[in-house]
Amino acid sequence: KQQERVYIMGNKIEINMGNDGYIVIANLYKDGDQWCVGVGDMPNGLFGFGYTVGDAVLEFKDNCRNRNNN
Repeated sequence: KQQERVYIMGNKIEINMGNDGYIVIANLYKDGDQWCVGVGDMPNGLFGFGYTVGDAVLEFKDNCRNRNNN
């Protein structure tokens, strides 16, 4: 599993998308027993969930790539 280096600032998280330094500032919060990283509002926003912040970031990045490829 790939490790993510994240920078957390209160309820915001800085995510390096790996595209020539492209950075996303997303919301970070707990949703039940999982972490959520997201931008926008449900249902049209973009989100990632995971039991750790790193897992939520990885899912967020995967969802970004999948949305851009469709």
